[in-house]
Amino acid sequence: MLVRIRQELAEAAPLAVLVGATLGYGLTTMLASALGQNSSLSMEALMMGTLQIFGPVGVNLIWISRSAPLRVGLVARHRWHQMQLGERPDAGGPRLWRELTAAMITAVLLLPYFVGAILLAGVVATPRLDNAGQLWELMGQISPGDLMQTLLRTALFAAVAEALCLRKGRRLQTSLEELPRLIADAIPECFLAVIVLEAAWLTLIDPFHGILR
Repeated sequence: MLVRIRQELAEAAPLAVLVGATLGYGLTTMLASALGQNSSLSMEALMMGTLQIFGPVGVNLIWISRSAPLRVGLVARHRWHQMQLGERPDAGGPRLWRELTAAMITAVLLLPYFVGAILLAGVVATPRLDNAGQLWELMGQISPGDLMQTLLRTALFAAVAEALCLRKGRRLQTSLEELPRLIADAIPECFLAVIVLEAAWLTLIDPFHGILR
């Protein structure tokens, strides 16, 4: 499991940094224009948007694009070997929980790369000279509750996406020639699941969390 986490992290982290930096710079420029060059408000809006929306969703979309084909392929090949040996397919158990745990850990470890790239690019895009001070000021405004909620959503979305990959890989029927179709079906399904979960969280859970606070 640790080897797979390191491998997926090494493959996905550069993309997370690239996408995060592009997103952070573009959003900060747009926000600064809309808010009349008010760098403080722009960065606060960027930080809240990153924690509430872009972080969990962005990290999982990146993880899916890089890791979903591998995950579906591994499960499909395992299923094919079972078919060759005449064994019954796995019903879940420890293997399932290991896969779900690995996906959640990988997504959570990707989060600092993505969020850090967004905030750094946002700081660079603002006209203030004290970039380092502005960055530390932003980091200090992140509450433990918001951070835990972001980590929880990231892990939850990754677990759901991984479960979809496992289910899709187990649908192999006759030969490995079905694998490209299974992968092609799994990626948009995972994307859609993450987006629907985020919409449901923002619609149902966030307002309730705000009332409790």
